[in-house]
This record gives sequence, C-alpha cells and structure tokens, in this order.
Amino acid sequence: MFAPDGHMCFNAMRRNRSKFVSPSFQAATSEEKSAAYDSYIGYCGRYEVNEQERSIVMQFELSSFPNWTGTTQNRFVDVTGTRLRISTPPRLSEGKEIVNTILWERGK
Repeated sequence: MFAPDGHMCFNAMRRNRSKFVSPSFQAATSEEKSAAYDSYIGYCGRYEVNEQERSIVMQFELSSFPNWTGTTQNRFVDVTGTRLRISTPPRLSEGKEIVNTILWERGK
C-alpha cells in the first residue's frame, strides 16, 4: 500500500502457512516461530518517488527483518496500466547476483 501522504506498508507471506499448535503465539515452539519468520516479510515507513530516475526511496521505520529498521533503500519502478513492478538493485546473495521483484496491481 502506498498512501498519498507518503506512507507505505508492505506485507507478504507464503500461502498455506502452518498454524501453531497452541492458540497463543507466545506458546509457539521455536520450530513454529522459525517457520513463521521464514515465510513472512513486512515493512512500513515513508516513501518518495523520483520520476526522473523511475525509482522510489523508502525509509523503513519498522521491518520484520530487524536490520532494515531505520534504513533507507532504493527500488526501481515500472508502471504499465494498472500494474506496478518494483525491483531491488542487483545484489550478491550466496555468490550469485540477484534482483528481487514485486508485482503490484491496483485494487478496484
């Protein structure tokens, strides 16, 4: 979600995540917590659009990945019709160069 006031929020998770055995998240096992963390990413904060560079600068105020909280990150943007494609700059991960891409579609 990108709000007109410059705030954004992103949450994504795998489908069919396993439920915890206990109805209380505080009583979850270490394995259940690990599986839940490994299948979810979320962050929110402020954003600014740079139309000339076709990019978005996001200031993460909160993130499920603690290392991103308080950071500023750049993403590249491509808009086609009702679709918005947001991609990270290339980065090394386990010796391979990767680009993460999220495809958004405007709600009706």
